[in-house]
Amino acid sequence: MNERHGLLARFRDGHRPDSECRGFTLLEALISMAVLIVVITVLTEGVRLMSCQLKRATGGLGQIQQATLLLERIRTELSSAVMNPLIGSHDHQGNSFLISEPNGTSIQFVTERQEGSIRQRYLISYEARSREGNPRGPALALRRKEWRFLRSGPWTERFTLSSGWPTAWIGPLVDNKESQYQSLALEDLRWLFLVPDSDEARVFFRVKLVVRSDEEGRLLPLSTLISVPTPDRPEVASRCPCLMAPCFHPEIPDCDCCFESGGRP
Repeated sequence: MNERHGLLARFRDGHRPDSECRGFTLLEALISMAVLIVVITVLTEGVRLMSCQLKRATGGLGQIQQATLLLERIRTELSSAVMNPLIGSHDHQGNSFLISEPNGTSIQFVTERQEGSIRQRYLISYEARSREGNPRGPALALRRKEWRFLRSGPWTERFTLSSGWPTAWIGPLVDNKESQYQSLALEDLRWLFLVPDSDEARVFFRVKLVVRSDEEGRLLPLSTLISVPTPDRPEVASRCPCLMAPCFHPEIPDCDCCFESGGRP
Protein backbone atom coordinates (compact mmCIF):
# COMPACT_ATOMS: atom_id res chain seq x y z
CA MET A 1 0.00 0.00 0.00
CA ASN A 2 2.78 2.38 0.95
CA GLU A 3 4.67 1.52 -2.27
CA ARG A 4 1.61 2.32 -4.32
CA HIS A 5 1.17 5.70 -2.64
CA GLY A 6 4.89 6.45 -3.30
CA LEU A 7 4.51 5.75 -7.05
CA LEU A 8 1.43 7.95 -7.25
CA ALA A 9 3.28 10.76 -5.49
CA ARG A 10 6.20 10.53 -7.93
CA PHE A 11 3.81 10.49 -10.92
CA ARG A 12 2.16 13.68 -9.63
CA ASP A 13 5.61 15.34 -9.34
CA GLY A 14 6.28 14.70 -13.05
CA HIS A 15 8.39 11.54 -12.81
CA ARG A 16 7.58 8.35 -14.64
CA PRO A 17 8.74 5.05 -13.29
CA ASP A 18 11.29 4.48 -16.13
CA SER A 19 12.57 8.07 -16.55
CA GLU A 20 15.71 7.58 -14.45
CA CYS A 21 17.13 4.89 -16.74
CA ARG A 22 16.15 6.45 -20.09
CA GLY A 23 19.13 7.21 -22.51
CA PHE A 24 19.74 10.00 -25.07
CA THR A 25 17.46 10.28 -28.02
CA LEU A 26 18.81 10.17 -31.59
CA LEU A 27 18.29 13.91 -32.00
CA GLU A 28 20.19 14.71 -28.83
CA ALA A 29 23.05 12.47 -29.93
CA LEU A 30 23.22 14.14 -33.35
CA ILE A 31 23.26 17.60 -31.79
CA SER A 32 26.03 16.59 -29.39
CA MET A 33 28.13 15.16 -32.22
CA ALA A 34 27.64 18.30 -34.31
CA VAL A 35 28.75 20.52 -31.42
CA LEU A 36 31.76 18.27 -30.81
CA ILE A 37 32.73 18.40 -34.49
CA VAL A 38 32.49 22.21 -34.49
CA VAL A 39 34.67 22.46 -31.36
CA ILE A 40 37.28 20.06 -32.78
CA THR A 41 37.33 21.97 -36.10
CA VAL A 42 37.82 25.30 -34.34
CA LEU A 43 40.62 23.89 -32.16
CA THR A 44 42.34 22.25 -35.14
CA GLU A 45 42.24 25.45 -37.17
CA GLY A 46 43.56 27.42 -34.22
CA VAL A 47 46.47 25.00 -33.75
CA ARG A 48 47.24 25.15 -37.49
CA LEU A 49 47.28 28.95 -37.50
CA MET A 50 49.50 29.04 -34.42
CA SER A 51 51.88 26.54 -36.03
CA CYS A 52 52.06 28.65 -39.21
CA GLN A 53 52.71 31.81 -37.20
CA LEU A 54 55.39 30.06 -35.14
CA LYS A 55 57.04 28.66 -38.28
CA ARG A 56 56.96 32.05 -39.94
CA ALA A 57 58.41 33.80 -36.89
CA THR A 58 61.09 31.14 -36.44
CA GLY A 59 62.07 31.32 -40.11
CA GLY A 60 62.23 35.10 -40.01
CA LEU A 61 64.38 35.10 -36.88
CA GLY A 62 66.67 32.48 -38.40
CA GLN A 63 67.22 34.58 -41.52
CA ILE A 64 67.85 37.70 -39.45
CA GLN A 65 70.38 35.84 -37.31
CA GLN A 66 72.27 34.50 -40.33
CA ALA A 67 72.28 37.88 -42.05
CA THR A 68 73.44 39.63 -38.87
CA LEU A 69 76.31 37.19 -38.40
CA LEU A 70 77.31 37.68 -42.03
CA LEU A 71 77.32 41.47 -41.70
CA GLU A 72 79.36 41.25 -38.49
CA ARG A 73 81.94 39.07 -40.22
CA ILE A 74 82.12 41.48 -43.15
CA ARG A 75 82.52 44.39 -40.73
CA THR A 76 85.43 42.67 -38.98
CA GLU A 77 87.21 41.84 -42.23
CA LEU A 78 86.70 45.20 -43.94
CA SER A 79 87.74 47.15 -40.83
CA SER A 80 91.24 45.67 -41.19
CA ALA A 81 91.41 45.98 -44.98
CA VAL A 82 94.75 47.00 -46.50
CA MET A 83 94.47 50.48 -48.02
CA ASN A 84 97.39 51.72 -50.09
CA PRO A 85 98.77 55.25 -49.62
CA LEU A 86 97.14 57.09 -52.52
CA ILE A 87 96.64 60.76 -53.27
CA GLY A 88 92.90 60.53 -53.88
CA SER A 89 90.52 58.43 -51.81
CA HIS A 90 88.47 57.61 -54.89
CA ASP A 91 91.52 55.85 -56.35
CA HIS A 92 91.26 53.01 -53.82
CA GLN A 93 88.55 51.38 -55.93
CA GLY A 94 90.39 49.39 -58.56
CA ASN A 95 93.58 49.38 -56.48
CA SER A 96 93.08 48.48 -52.81
CA PHE A 97 89.85 46.60 -53.53
CA LEU A 98 87.70 45.55 -56.49
CA ILE A 99 83.90 45.82 -56.80
CA SER A 100 81.91 44.32 -59.64
CA GLU A 101 80.28 46.74 -62.07
CA PRO A 102 77.65 47.93 -62.69
CA ASN A 103 75.59 46.19 -59.98
CA GLY A 104 78.18 45.98 -57.20
CA THR A 105 77.15 42.50 -56.03
CA SER A 106 80.70 41.17 -55.55
CA ILE A 107 83.87 42.45 -53.90
CA GLN A 108 87.51 41.44 -53.44
CA PHE A 109 89.82 43.04 -50.89
CA VAL A 110 92.99 42.31 -48.91
CA THR A 111 92.79 42.10 -45.13
CA GLU A 112 95.36 41.62 -42.38
CA ARG A 113 95.18 39.41 -39.30
CA GLN A 114 97.56 38.97 -36.40
CA GLU A 115 98.86 35.40 -36.30
CA GLY A 116 101.36 34.89 -33.54
CA SER A 117 104.06 37.52 -33.83
CA ILE A 118 103.37 38.44 -37.48
CA ARG A 119 100.52 39.96 -39.44
CA GLN A 120 99.34 37.75 -42.28
CA ARG A 121 97.55 39.07 -45.35
CA TYR A 122 94.61 37.35 -47.02
CA LEU A 123 92.67 38.04 -50.20
CA ILE A 124 88.93 37.71 -49.52
CA SER A 125 86.24 37.42 -52.17
CA TYR A 126 82.47 37.66 -51.74
CA GLU A 127 80.54 36.69 -54.85
CA ALA A 128 76.74 36.78 -55.19
CA ARG A 129 75.66 34.58 -58.10
CA SER A 130 72.23 33.93 -59.56
CA ARG A 131 70.66 30.62 -58.58
CA GLU A 132 69.42 28.34 -61.35
CA GLY A 133 66.81 25.59 -61.46
CA ASN A 134 64.59 26.86 -58.62
CA PRO A 135 62.43 29.81 -59.69
CA ARG A 136 60.60 29.89 -56.35
CA GLY A 137 63.78 29.81 -54.28
CA PRO A 138 66.19 32.61 -53.31
CA ALA A 139 67.51 34.72 -56.18
CA LEU A 140 71.20 34.73 -55.19
CA ALA A 141 73.75 32.27 -53.81
CA LEU A 142 76.64 33.71 -51.78
CA ARG A 143 80.15 32.30 -52.09
CA ARG A 144 83.07 33.36 -49.92
CA LYS A 145 86.67 32.46 -50.81
CA GLU A 146 89.93 33.27 -49.07
CA TRP A 147 93.51 32.99 -50.31
CA ARG A 148 96.86 33.85 -48.78
CA PHE A 149 98.09 37.18 -50.17
CA LEU A 150 101.83 37.11 -50.79
CA ARG A 151 102.41 40.80 -51.55
CA SER A 152 103.75 42.42 -48.37
CA GLY A 153 104.16 46.06 -49.38
CA PRO A 154 101.88 48.62 -51.04
CA TRP A 155 101.14 48.63 -54.75
CA THR A 156 100.12 51.23 -57.30
CA GLU A 157 98.83 48.96 -60.08
CA ARG A 158 95.17 49.09 -61.00
CA PHE A 159 92.99 46.06 -61.72
CA THR A 160 89.43 45.09 -62.52
CA LEU A 161 87.36 42.24 -61.14
CA SER A 162 87.34 40.55 -64.54
CA SER A 163 91.13 40.69 -64.97
CA GLY A 164 91.83 39.80 -61.36
CA TRP A 165 94.97 40.12 -59.27
CA PRO A 166 98.45 39.09 -60.42
CA THR A 167 98.85 35.35 -59.93
CA ALA A 168 102.26 35.86 -58.31
CA TRP A 169 100.56 37.72 -55.45
CA ILE A 170 98.03 35.02 -54.66
CA GLY A 171 98.92 32.03 -52.50
CA PRO A 172 97.00 28.82 -51.77
CA LEU A 173 93.25 28.75 -51.16
CA VAL A 174 92.63 28.48 -47.41
CA ASP A 175 88.83 28.79 -47.21
CA ASN A 176 85.96 28.16 -49.61
CA LYS A 177 82.53 28.51 -48.05
CA GLU A 178 79.35 28.32 -50.05
CA SER A 179 77.42 25.67 -48.13
CA GLN A 180 77.62 27.83 -44.99
CA TYR A 181 75.34 30.39 -46.64
CA GLN A 182 73.21 27.84 -48.54
CA SER A 183 70.26 28.34 -46.19
CA LEU A 184 70.51 32.13 -46.42
CA ALA A 185 67.60 33.21 -48.62
CA LEU A 186 69.52 36.05 -50.25
CA GLU A 187 67.53 38.19 -52.67
CA ASP A 188 69.92 41.13 -53.16
CA LEU A 189 73.41 42.22 -52.10
CA ARG A 190 75.12 45.54 -52.83
CA TRP A 191 78.59 46.91 -51.98
CA LEU A 192 78.87 50.71 -52.05
CA PHE A 193 82.14 52.64 -51.68
CA LEU A 194 81.71 56.06 -50.04
CA VAL A 195 84.28 58.84 -49.75
CA PRO A 196 83.68 61.75 -47.32
CA ASP A 197 83.77 65.30 -48.63
CA SER A 198 86.57 66.32 -46.28
CA ASP A 199 89.86 64.52 -45.75
CA GLU A 200 89.10 62.36 -42.69
CA ALA A 201 91.84 59.76 -43.31
CA ARG A 202 89.12 57.13 -43.73
CA VAL A 203 86.61 55.82 -46.23
CA PHE A 204 83.32 53.98 -45.83
CA PHE A 205 81.62 50.90 -47.19
CA ARG A 206 77.85 50.56 -47.19
CA VAL A 207 76.75 46.92 -47.36
CA LYS A 208 73.08 46.33 -48.19
CA LEU A 209 71.40 42.96 -48.36
CA VAL A 210 67.83 41.69 -48.61
CA VAL A 211 66.78 38.22 -47.40
CA ARG A 212 63.50 36.36 -47.77
CA SER A 213 62.01 35.62 -44.36
CA ASP A 214 59.41 32.94 -45.24
CA GLU A 215 57.77 30.97 -48.02
CA GLU A 216 55.27 33.76 -48.67
CA GLY A 217 58.08 35.99 -49.93
CA ARG A 218 58.32 38.59 -47.16
CA LEU A 219 61.57 40.55 -47.60
CA LEU A 220 63.84 41.79 -44.81
CA PRO A 221 66.29 44.58 -45.76
CA LEU A 222 69.45 44.98 -43.67
CA SER A 223 72.31 47.45 -43.97
CA THR A 224 75.54 48.41 -42.23
CA LEU A 225 78.12 51.19 -42.59
CA ILE A 226 81.79 50.27 -42.12
CA SER A 227 84.58 52.76 -41.53
CA VAL A 228 88.00 51.84 -42.93
CA PRO A 229 91.07 53.93 -42.02
CA THR A 230 93.41 55.02 -44.78
CA PRO A 231 97.15 55.85 -44.44
CA ASP A 232 98.33 59.45 -44.38
CA ARG A 233 98.45 60.69 -47.93
CA PRO A 234 101.04 63.21 -49.26
CA GLU A 235 99.74 66.69 -49.95
CA VAL A 236 100.20 68.22 -53.39
CA ALA A 237 99.84 71.85 -52.34
CA SER A 238 103.40 72.85 -53.25
CA ARG A 239 106.30 71.71 -55.43
CA CYS A 240 108.66 72.10 -52.49
CA PRO A 241 110.53 68.78 -52.01
CA CYS A 242 110.64 69.32 -48.23
CA LEU A 243 106.92 69.79 -47.84
CA MET A 244 106.62 66.80 -45.49
CA ALA A 245 109.84 67.49 -43.57
CA PRO A 246 109.48 68.16 -39.81
CA CYS A 247 111.09 71.59 -40.18
CA PHE A 248 108.69 72.79 -42.87
CA HIS A 249 106.14 75.35 -41.71
CA PRO A 250 103.20 76.14 -44.00
CA GLU A 251 103.21 79.85 -43.04
CA ILE A 252 106.97 80.23 -43.54
CA PRO A 253 107.87 78.05 -46.53
CA ASP A 254 111.51 77.01 -46.56
CA CYS A 255 112.27 74.50 -49.24
CA ASP A 256 115.92 74.16 -48.10
CA CYS A 257 115.16 73.16 -44.49
CA CYS A 258 115.62 69.45 -45.11
CA PHE A 259 119.17 69.78 -46.47
CA GLU A 260 122.00 69.92 -43.98
CA SER A 261 124.05 72.19 -46.22
CA GLY A 262 121.23 74.69 -46.54
CA GLY A 263 121.22 74.55 -50.32
CA ARG A 264 119.68 72.46 -53.02
CA PRO A 265 121.66 69.55 -54.41
